[in-house]
Amino acid sequence: PQGVLEQYNKKKSTFARKKSDAGKAFSALDKGGYKYIPLDGVAVMGIYDDAFLRLGKDFNILVEEQQRESIRYHLEKNGFKHIRECKGCNFYTYGTSRFCILSLEKAYNGRIDLWARAFSVDGSETAYTVSPSDRYICALLKLDVRLSEGYGGVMQLVDILNLKLTLESRLDLEYVKTTAELLGLTELESKAERVY
Repeated sequence: PQGVLEQYNKKKSTFARKKSDAGKAFSALDKGGYKYIPLDGVAVMGIYDDAFLRLGKDFNILVEEQQRESIRYHLEKNGFKHIRECKGCNFYTYGTSRFCILSLEKAYNGRIDLWARAFSVDGSETAYTVSPSDRYICALLKLDVRLSEGYGGVMQLVDILNLKLTLESRLDLEYVKTTAELLGLTELESKAERVY
């Protein structure tokens, strides 16, 4: 138990730094006037009792496609190192943190138009979010992507469970059901649950 606690505390301090780096990325995008939507782990870590528990490998951020190239130069001016571009994604590092700036086409393979569903955060002109129901759909889509690429989807499955537990009263279950059917995701959650 002592060894587990030491490992947890070591990773927790690493995550605190990475969380701070995510804040710097959002601040840089705000400063440049670029609209963005946090995706996946960075978007849902607030529903976990301990945000550290939802540390992902990358921070995924959705931006408007026509701004992606301009964002590249802006982030580089603000200390982010551009590593590579790959089919609608730009990868950056900041310290030891990794960021993926995505176009709508690349996010969940373009299966949902999040910009059409997005709304500004607290009146911000740059920071956008989507409803808990759309976060639920995003978690299903990410789970589908992970499984179709031959990876596990444990984190996405836990995201789905936490979204149900913490935001149940705010979920539009009819919208979730209808959208999941349209996207062919109806059985995905129960299949993944059976696997794990």
